[in-house]
Amino acid sequence: MNIINITYRDQSENKYTLFRAEEESSKTIYLLPAMGVRASYYEEIATQLAKENYNVITADWRGIGHSTVRPSRKVDFGYEELILDVSELIEHAELALESDSIIILGHSLGGQIGSLLTARFSHLVDALVLIASCSVYCENWEGRRKFRLKTLGRLINPLSKIFGYYPGKLVGFAGTEARTVMKDWTYNLFNGKYNLQNTDFDYESALRITEKPIFSITLENDNFAPPAAAKELFNKFDNQSEIKYAHVSQSDSKIDNPSHFKWAKKPNYFVKEISNWEKALSI
Repeated sequence: MNIINITYRDQSENKYTLFRAEEESSKTIYLLPAMGVRASYYEEIATQLAKENYNVITADWRGIGHSTVRPSRKVDFGYEELILDVSELIEHAELALESDSIIILGHSLGGQIGSLLTARFSHLVDALVLIASCSVYCENWEGRRKFRLKTLGRLINPLSKIFGYYPGKLVGFAGTEARTVMKDWTYNLFNGKYNLQNTDFDYESALRITEKPIFSITLENDNFAPPAAAKELFNKFDNQSEIKYAHVSQSDSKIDNPSHFKWAKKPNYFVKEISNWEKALSI
């Protein structure tokens, strides 16, 4: 396990962790965290994937953990900046790794950013794994969950204006987030599309012409990424994409009450499924 420094285009800094495959490997997985979650949370799954002979890279999002910036009234960024950060991370790490195959594994927000990254920088990505990840378009929820999601969405931007950032710990959802990250998130919530701030790039059009192998996994008892919402995300890709979808039950995963976050701490089932899927691909 090696920790490596990286300096981004705006001179902000971060660190990423490389979990080297047990044997020499040309396959690398870039593991993108959920919103407000430190990269270190995924150490167990990264370690197990390395035992399956993948190099694995994890890194904190801009604004959290090892990142040298923090959201504030004066410091703001959105999905666009997160996407560019990941593209620079890949380019930096690949100077040493020179991978023949690059897989993005995104959890929750990480899956959204990974999907958008793949659409914009398709030359950097060979395949995409989405775990508990979805479009947050409110129409894919029902009843009280839909009402709560829309209520949260209506609170986010006014609160962000008052504080200068989104106070997730106060609200009880996510962490301390940049106001434009949450503006991009809420646009997707109410419109079902990715029309990002701080860029003229048309991500929706790019997704429609991006053809990649995709493995999407949803979890029983996960209120944050229901199956309909997960399908909303991966169906944005070119319809010629090779898509595998699995809804994982408690008996499948061998995890008591599997949840949006708990799977990463007991990842045996998911590691095997990802490995089997990847080996069946011609990448």
